[in-house]
Amino acid sequence: MTRYYYPFDSGPGASVMTGQWSRMARLWKPDGVIFGYSNEYQVFADSSGKQVKVKTGAVWIKGGYAYDTAENTIALASNASGNPRIDVIAAEIDWVNNTMGIVAITGTPGVTPSAPALTQTDGTKWQIKLAQVAIANGYTTVAAGDVSDYRSYCQRGQINILGLQPPVTSAGDYGLDKAGDGGVNWKQWQLAKGEYEESSNLYKMPDRYSGGGFRAKILVQAVPYSLDNCETAWTANANVTQAQETSLMKEGAAAQKFTIGAAFTTGIAGYHAITSVDLHLYKKIYEWIKSDIATNAGDLQLVLDNTAGCVSPEKTFDVPALAAGVMTLCEWDCGDMSATGAIISVGLKVAVDKGAQVVTIDQVCLTGQSIFGLEAVAINPGDDLNSVVFGTPEYSELTTLRFIKPVEIEISTPVVASGSPAPGSYLKFRLSRKNDASDTHGADVAIITSTVYYPEAV
Repeated sequence: MTRYYYPFDSGPGASVMTGQWSRMARLWKPDGVIFGYSNEYQVFADSSGKQVKVKTGAVWIKGGYAYDTAENTIALASNASGNPRIDVIAAEIDWVNNTMGIVAITGTPGVTPSAPALTQTDGTKWQIKLAQVAIANGYTTVAAGDVSDYRSYCQRGQINILGLQPPVTSAGDYGLDKAGDGGVNWKQWQLAKGEYEESSNLYKMPDRYSGGGFRAKILVQAVPYSLDNCETAWTANANVTQAQETSLMKEGAAAQKFTIGAAFTTGIAGYHAITSVDLHLYKKIYEWIKSDIATNAGDLQLVLDNTAGCVSPEKTFDVPALAAGVMTLCEWDCGDMSATGAIISVGLKVAVDKGAQVVTIDQVCLTGQSIFGLEAVAINPGDDLNSVVFGTPEYSELTTLRFIKPVEIEISTPVVASGSPAPGSYLKFRLSRKNDASDTHGADVAIITSTVYYPEAV
């Protein structure tokens, strides 16, 4: 066993390399701007040309510390592309060149441009976002309103999700008046220091406003959508006999057993008519299946069709190789489901003639994605504050048909809430479900708990 320890005045721990120091120091606090130090690296523009300026401040990145005692001017690239773009101003640590600094990351022009990605390669370079800059086509200068603040702070926070902002007590007493407008508009409120409420809890930094996003680890109970529970008899085609199997089922009271005769060659062995269902938003599909003989991948197939009897399948899923006599849970990525808007039949297809065999199937089901968001809710009658920023954790595994699964949510866009607060009003945040067509689990998913173990800016 090799043991490392440091720092000491003498001995093996007296010499500490960059990587060793970073390994230790990054445990002290997460990355971000140092709260309360000088002007906190505020990025701004003053219509002085193709540039932005960064006020004094200090930053902590992966155990590296840098500070500036003078204002920086950051030049931006010209844009003659014909489309707007978004640039990012970032603080970075560069382990290759042994430097820390503030840089501009030039975005890609587009009709609806998106911000360029940060470089976050441990041991090489790590960047954190300070601001985004809207760059117009053919611009000659950057105005103050073109800069959006994305700073996040490195101080540890309190456990909260339904954390409450302090009440407004007088004009101008709004805590996070980022816009400097005397509190006429709430702009970007922090997840304030709060307390445990119900079962939803998040760590978040006690910064004056959250310019970043958050990550949350939650436990989610999900009930997959049952396309066919195999309780009702399927229709068997010629040279195939269908029967209810009541000893091998994985859920419910029965499975479907197909005795395929030697005279059957290839094609649909059996199918089931179902009520028309739109499956295009689902991500995974599952089926329990057993063959009394060993099969190779693709010998058997699960098919979905928007016509009766599975005569022209819209989707075909190859069953993996099966060991003889073993009930196996198959899992497939759905892939392109654009043609599955009105599925009315599900079937078992024999793609390779294996002679006589007995195939048993149970529980054809699907999972989609559940979308969670950080919702800003006004606690003041008359205010309309319901801004929600959503992340999209997707379910990617299934061990039983009803399961509890840890999911990591990442929401990288700031929550922005607008309104006109009155004295005594406050704002709280809550983790909520998105309830629309894109949330394919509907009411079948419940948040068990949501806990972030460390505040982690994104």
